Amino acid sequence: MMTLPGDIEDELVTALHAHFDEDEIMELSLYVMKWNGQKIKVSLGIDSAVSDEHLTFFDIDPDGKVLW
Repeated sequence: MMTLPGDIEDELVTALHAHFDEDEIMELSLYVMKWNGQKIKVSLGIDSAVSDEHLTFFDIDPDGKVLW
């Protein structure tokens, strides 16, 4: 979806419609896009690591703020 959106197969679209309505599919699509926004920084090498030693886990509160 992120690299070749025109190549989404009809079978996937049919499967999505079997479980979700149009609004839900749009919401899922936007959610995927939101979490792929960092790809631009990563590809340009300008992303900053929270820690150079390990993965950093976080959560998001109901207001949308990141909790470290």
